[in-house]
Amino acid sequence: MEESIKNRLTAIVYGMDNRSREALGMAFDGPGKGCCSLSDDAAADIAIINIDSVDAWEILQKIRQEYPQRHTIILSVNDPQLEDTHYVARPICMKTMVSVIKKVRQLPPLESKPVVAEPSRETEKRKSSQERTDLPISNGDTSPPAQKRVQIPKIDFSQPALQGTYCYDPDNYLQGKITKAIKQAVKKNTAVQISVKVGGEWKMITILPESKKILTSINSTLLKRLCTSPAYTLEVKIRYHNKKNSFDLEYRATEKKAGVPVDVFLWRVAFWASQGRVPSETDLKTPVYLKQWPNFTRLKALPNAMRIVTLLIDKPRKLPLISQVLGIPYKDVFALYSAANAIDLAGPAHRKVDTLIQPENPKPHQLHNLFGKILDKFKGSE
Repeated sequence: MEESIKNRLTAIVYGMDNRSREALGMAFDGPGKGCCSLSDDAAADIAIINIDSVDAWEILQKIRQEYPQRHTIILSVNDPQLEDTHYVARPICMKTMVSVIKKVRQLPPLESKPVVAEPSRETEKRKSSQERTDLPISNGDTSPPAQKRVQIPKIDFSQPALQGTYCYDPDNYLQGKITKAIKQAVKKNTAVQISVKVGGEWKMITILPESKKILTSINSTLLKRLCTSPAYTLEVKIRYHNKKNSFDLEYRATEKKAGVPVDVFLWRVAFWASQGRVPSETDLKTPVYLKQWPNFTRLKALPNAMRIVTLLIDKPRKLPLISQVLGIPYKDVFALYSAANAIDLAGPAHRKVDTLIQPENPKPHQLHNLFGKILDKFKGSE
């Protein structure tokens, strides 16, 4: 037993609260059969990171710079497919975790080389930067530069395996809580405050229904992290203000011209939460409509937004078809639709005419009666 304890690997955990960390430690001592022990030492043998937590990507990049030879185990609901990491799905199966740790024990240290936490995003940045040098510069256009037209492969989005890649449930993100709070604020005609705990501090988002404004102490960088993090990783509280507090908040916001319009705020929140996906109830085989041209002087301009809107405002179209016609990534089309859908600017185009008139029954062919008589004659001769 002493030899086993002496040789077990140590691991430092990131992106977990104390309760989750203690549960993991107990699992290592129980079902894990002592294959690993948790440590507070930054130089532990293994780093275990819950990549779904708020600051996970920044933490991953930092520890890779400081300990480039150390192996890292990534915990996530979906496999982020990061280079030089080992993936264990959440919720954790200890059999899988033990297997991964045994594998790590047999591997040599990683080669010291610069590693980017999010290779796909960095690649897109470099590609976008290169494309900008080829495009004309317009001082009056503040929208992101359009990408070059490419051949977009047709994908069968009905495959279940693609649901997590191209669909998301807003209720599983901060977007869902904000949307529900906005509806409650309007229904009760009172200010609603959403508090999110970040690094031991509570950050506020206050919804004002009369002025249709959002007051918040969260900057854009932090808000983006919170919006892209699964809801189960966030500690959130909802508070309803009384009538007096609501009146005071509305008055101060109006007098100081403070706050962000609700639609502007929700547009950004949905864009970040979607990460290039569509809401889970979206049928990609059904055309979608755009109610009106988005006000891009207020709303955050998205990649290829002008081209997408120009095609969609003409008449309802299927989202994948828009991507193929314009030769732009699916994620650009999906992200714009998700943002527009969140502020009730877009939705599925179900025409009333489709259910207004019942289709006629097919008329029998003129030769049908003749063939019928011949068959009856044969039957009578049997």
